[in-house]
Amino acid sequence: MLSVALGMLLWIAYGLPGLLHLTHHIIDFCQSFFVRCVEYFDILKLVILWSGLALFAGGLLYGIARAAINLIKARRVIKKLPLADCGLSVVLINDLKSRIAFTHGLVRPRIYLSRGLLNSLDRGEIKSVFLHELHHKRHLDPLRFFLLNFIRDSFFYIPAIGHLVVHLLAKKEHEADDAAASSMREPLSLASALIKVAAFNREMAAAPAAFTGVGGSGSVTGRVRRLVEGPDEKRALPSARTFAISVLMASFLSLSLAWPLNATFPGAEECSTIHCTGHQDKLGADCKVHCKSSQHKH
Repeated sequence: MLSVALGMLLWIAYGLPGLLHLTHHIIDFCQSFFVRCVEYFDILKLVILWSGLALFAGGLLYGIARAAINLIKARRVIKKLPLADCGLSVVLINDLKSRIAFTHGLVRPRIYLSRGLLNSLDRGEIKSVFLHELHHKRHLDPLRFFLLNFIRDSFFYIPAIGHLVVHLLAKKEHEADDAAASSMREPLSLASALIKVAAFNREMAAAPAAFTGVGGSGSVTGRVRRLVEGPDEKRALPSARTFAISVLMASFLSLSLAWPLNATFPGAEECSTIHCTGHQDKLGADCKVHCKSSQHKH
């Protein structure tokens, strides 16, 4: 205890004065820096502008990169599959082990069905799966899925957009489910097919943005329950944290892109010495001479 007390006394005697001196200089520097930033408020506008542009451009480049990677992965997956072209709209996958069904193609989507799937389902289940994929094909859902994922990746810093995209992707799957169930006039065949396909549909997870399938977006359990029990009108809302972060980031981005429309450069209309008076002891004399000079009229 005596050693600790002596150490504290020595520190107070020799260390505290230096600490106080350093703190005084830091406070003085921060005050001067703050005053300068307040005087030249357009500097803050410029910083916010470029920060917003950098965030927007970075998100856009990230979205483009992710979209390109997904397309490349989708192309590789398709090339590895043993395909047998059955016409303009349907492609058979000659694989007895795989149980997959999906629609692929951004401009001219085609339906892909595996032999393993056809052999594992009964006639009603096969028809319901085909009708589900046919709905995706007719409504160009692969392109919609691709664009929605691109938007989500481009605005990854606004989590509410990701929440909305997940909801829209699930909604498109529900629409395809409803279309198939309506054509079959009963939902149980599709529900049974969903259960059988779900366990074998992990093969297509490599490129989720480029495929739409019966085991695709949305919880399979939730989709089966929806087919059997009917649609649930309740919608999951984003959390308070997600909402707050999204509002903050969206406000910052909007402010940074809209603010420069009314931006003005300090002193563009007339020369003023107001900013000199705040630093009279340092810059006042030189600044006044400069501003009052006839050679620097603005």
